[in-house]
Amino acid sequence: MFFLNLSAVSGMIFNDLLATLSMVGTLLLFLGSFSSNNISARLVSLGEWSTAPLVFGSLFQVALYITGLAFETESIGFVIPMSTGMVNGLFAVSILLLIAHWWLKKKKFASIPR
Repeated sequence: MFFLNLSAVSGMIFNDLLATLSMVGTLLLFLGSFSSNNISARLVSLGEWSTAPLVFGSLFQVALYITGLAFETESIGFVIPMSTGMVNGLFAVSILLLIAHWWLKKKKFASIPR
C-alpha cells in the first residue's frame, strides 16, 4: 500500500510534466515517420525517449485513481497545473500517436520492394 500511495503522490506532483513530455515526444515520433532523411531520424531518436514518461505517467495516473486522490484534487502538477481529465486526455493522445507511428512505420517497410 505504501508504494501505491507513493506513486499516487508522485503522480499528483509530476504528471503534468510527464504528460507534456510524452505528448511532445510522441508528436516528434509521429511527424518523423512521414519522411526518411537525417533530420527525421534525429527527431525519431529524440522522440523515443517519450515512451518512459508515457509509461510512468500512465502508471502514476492509475495509482491516483486506485487510491481515490484523482477525485479529490482539482489540479495536478506544479509546472503546468492541469485537471485530471486533461492529463488523461494528453496520455490518450500520446498513446494514439505512438500507435499511429508504429502503424505507419510498419506500412512503410511493408511497401518497400525486396
